[in-house]
Amino acid sequence: KSVFFRVELRTVSLAGISQPAYAEELFQVYTPGFWTVKNILLMLFIFLLFAIIVGIVGYFFVKKYYSQKVKEYATQLISANPEYLSQVYRGYGNNVLSKCGDTFGVCAIKTVTESANSAERLHFLLEANVMKSFSAEAFIVKLYGVVSDGQPVLVVMEMMEKGNLRDYLRSRRPGAEENIENLPVPTSAEYYEWAAQIADGMGYLESIRFCHRDLAARNCMVHSNDIYLLLILRFGERRSAIFHWHF
Repeated sequence: KSVFFRVELRTVSLAGISQPAYAEELFQVYTPGFWTVKNILLMLFIFLLFAIIVGIVGYFFVKKYYSQKVKEYATQLISANPEYLSQVYRGYGNNVLSKCGDTFGVCAIKTVTESANSAERLHFLLEANVMKSFSAEAFIVKLYGVVSDGQPVLVVMEMMEKGNLRDYLRSRRPGAEENIENLPVPTSAEYYEWAAQIADGMGYLESIRFCHRDLAARNCMVHSNDIYLLLILRFGERRSAIFHWHF
């Protein structure tokens, strides 16, 4: 801040005190405040140093949290086949562009269990490799991509919000324990539509000479009002079906 001073001069003698004599010009004394250039630069340096430290710590924390703690951010177990050595979780993508060309947010993340051995992990990758060849327009669950860099291996798929068909039908059974919201029984039209969609998906698999071998309500996933086939493959279940006769 600035303070202005005016100096006057008087003489003191035995005769008394003289009249004051004033300076011709005023002069200014400057007292610097806190926000000087030096202090501002120092504050900026401290802030940047703090931001860098927080950024480094946050980077390593997030990297460790999301790479090694997959189960901690998976919020909903949607696997309908617990005896199979894999589990499916709800995940979130930040508008990621998928392998099939779709941009997705909420997704299903499938991974092998901790008890899976090397052979079972290989079969898990084979399943994802098989899904790459399927069309996304034939009532087949979409494969968004595979994360194979590091462990555990992740298969990212389309999220089926209503789970599998078996549990979905149970949730609409009158008086059932699972029917928490008192949902009505599906109509005949819904049953016919679901049957047609399942047949459509199986027909597509037949057209590419692929045998599912495990068609069941637990492997049919419900999304909105549509039924999609979820392929649960084990090693050796993929079969060529050019000629397969039953008598």
